[in-house]
Amino acid sequence: MAQKKSRLALTGLAIFTVFACGGGISESIGELLKGEGLGEWLVVLILSMLPISELRGAIPVGVHVFNLPWLQTSLIALVGNILPVIPILFLLDVVMKLLGRIKLFRRFFDWLLTHAKRKRGLIERYEYLGLFLFVAIPLPITGAWTGTLIATVLRMHPWRSFFTICLGVLTADVIVTSLTMLGWWGLLAALIILPALWLISKWLEKRNKNSPTENK
Repeated sequence: MAQKKSRLALTGLAIFTVFACGGGISESIGELLKGEGLGEWLVVLILSMLPISELRGAIPVGVHVFNLPWLQTSLIALVGNILPVIPILFLLDVVMKLLGRIKLFRRFFDWLLTHAKRKRGLIERYEYLGLFLFVAIPLPITGAWTGTLIATVLRMHPWRSFFTICLGVLTADVIVTSLTMLGWWGLLAALIILPALWLISKWLEKRNKNSPTENK
């Protein structure tokens, strides 16, 4: 019975990871890092720092793959997801100026900024509220990395952006941890709630874009 439940949980995790992280990439990276001799807690921290996974990938891997306590996993993922925000907000311009002279880095930064500009609609229209919503919805197209890049591109106030992003990361952490701990019910909720939140954010963008004030 216990083995059956374990298999069901892993199956649910696989589906959830495909939905939230793009094909189970976080789990693959986690197993790879663990195979290199890194501790499980450190793997969770690293996964939460990576833009491809962030905490939406780190928490399910920590809880279901590594069988780590959910509270510690949630807290470590929270810290790890926030760590890259500071250098991006405060040092990105300096790094771009220094490394932008090199063709390879210049092309990378151009791609990075183009990606951020394509995703900036909600934040550009609703500023800090939009930034919070963008970071708080734990989907592959959202998150702290992209939100921070957009805030930098739009020249938003660094410290206000930082605290807004931290609040968004905390909200995302609560959502992902709750869904992870609910098992199959969490999977079902994720498949309903997360697309709904994404659709609401898109509706807000269009609503503001089509408002009379905007069109004048």
